[in-house]
Amino acid sequence: MATFIKTYLPKLSMMSVAISATFMLVTPATAQDGEEAYAKNCQSCHQANGTGLAGAFPPLANNPHLADDKLHVVRTVLKGMSGPLEVNGNKYNAMMPPMQHLSDDEIAAIANHVLSSWGNDFGSVSVADVDAMRVELGLKDRAAGKP
Repeated sequence: MATFIKTYLPKLSMMSVAISATFMLVTPATAQDGEEAYAKNCQSCHQANGTGLAGAFPPLANNPHLADDKLHVVRTVLKGMSGPLEVNGNKYNAMMPPMQHLSDDEIAAIANHVLSSWGNDFGSVSVADVDAMRVELGLKDRAAGKP
């Protein structure tokens, strides 16, 4: 029995850590987790009810850009956005700064909150989706604190 424990227990422990880590990466962060992060990072412009501010900050509620592309939120949080934008017939031309300082968990949670709140039913994203978007945008090294 001692040989079994000595030989296989470390391997089983490493397997459980690997399985747990994988599960965390592919499991969507919940919208409930994102409500607080949204309030801290997004609400002052996009408002608590997701309606934005007319002429300044676009709505996230019933926004067709989000319905067409669930990763739009993730991409916008990571890259920011500026220049002309039209949402539901209304024009906007403000600047949203990139928020690359937020963790992948926070971004996924915020995105899931936005994608499922205020009547939105636009799917969900995972932490792995956010990580992949950082790579796609060339931001992975910066996110790890490297130049």
